[in-house]
Amino acid sequence: MNMVRKFFSKTPFALVLLGILAFFSTGCNQETRSSQLAPPKKAQPTTKHGNLRKLRIDTNTVWVEIADSDSKRREGLMWRDSLPTNQGMLFVFPYAEMQSFWMRNTYIPLDLVYVDDNWMITDIHHMEPIVDTIFFKSSKPVPYAVELNQGWCETHGVKVGDTVVLH
Repeated sequence: MNMVRKFFSKTPFALVLLGILAFFSTGCNQETRSSQLAPPKKAQPTTKHGNLRKLRIDTNTVWVEIADSDSKRREGLMWRDSLPTNQGMLFVFPYAEMQSFWMRNTYIPLDLVYVDDNWMITDIHHMEPIVDTIFFKSSKPVPYAVELNQGWCETHGVKVGDTVVLH
């Protein structure tokens, strides 16, 4: 009985020692193991404002934040001092109607692209920052609008009548 008591009194120490040894021995081989893992799947790009979706405009690709709620549409790109190249914002409205945008509290010069139910561009406007006296209206009812860095449409040859595809 004395031998059993000695064994169990030393077992916690033995277990702790065994755990420490196991921890350090697996850590030494970590680099080899991680290199044997399959490469991670390509992650969807994100910004501090959320996930981005791929939007094809004619033959060009841009990554967009989705503004699909009243609060997101109301804030849009306000208060930001920059917009990465080939990124923008897609505004999704509940249904097609006449739309109107302005540049209140928006510090980035933007291209505004209106898109109809058939995902065809109906209008392109070039908007200057901080101008809240000019409203940029759609020429017909549309359920979508895209804001991009000003000059993006011209640089990429995007024009009225081009198609848009959300991926």
